[in-house]
Amino acid sequence: MTRALAVSVVLTDLDAARHIEDGVLPPQDLAVAAHITDEQRRRWFLASRREVRVALGEILGLPPAAVPIQRGRNGKPEVEGTPVHFSVSTRDAACVVATSLTDPVGVELARVPARTPVPVLQQILPSRARSAVLAVEVDEQPREFALWWCRVEAAVRACGAGLDEAAACLDTAPQVAREVGPELVAAVALAGRPALPDVHWQIGAPDGVAR
Repeated sequence: MTRALAVSVVLTDLDAARHIEDGVLPPQDLAVAAHITDEQRRRWFLASRREVRVALGEILGLPPAAVPIQRGRNGKPEVEGTPVHFSVSTRDAACVVATSLTDPVGVELARVPARTPVPVLQQILPSRARSAVLAVEVDEQPREFALWWCRVEAAVRACGAGLDEAAACLDTAPQVAREVGPELVAAVALAGRPALPDVHWQIGAPDGVAR
């Protein structure tokens, strides 16, 4: 991260992620992975933890296994005793990691559904998001829903809040959403600022997507 106000978002294909060498992950990550019975999901979990720790280690100048990750409010992961903020979201083999040196950051990744999940739209999304989804043509609503779902989740994560606080988080944590692959969208949000600063998107190749 070269600028203090920059937000970095890195999307990785976990199936193509680098090999997990000995010492990259600490014992606590390996212990969690040991409880994942599905081999593919266990591999994705380990690869995503590696991506997070390598990204944070490069910022902090620490070996990946030494990055002091802990759980904060509402289970939001944070780096103990440092000004670095991060958020991570995975969808199968796709993993997105957002980092910020200034303010709490949130990120979310989602597949575009085949059809709009009406109960979620009506009962969970805040009115601002619901209105935006309903304002587009019917055949565009599933994509718009996914974009707004990511914006809501990213804002909530940035605030370290729950979905019952989603409306307030949308107002206080500016966010941006975009397509990052075929039927795959993501959003990033930053709490504590009136506007989102520059976002550097680094997109790997999940589902054949180029940078």
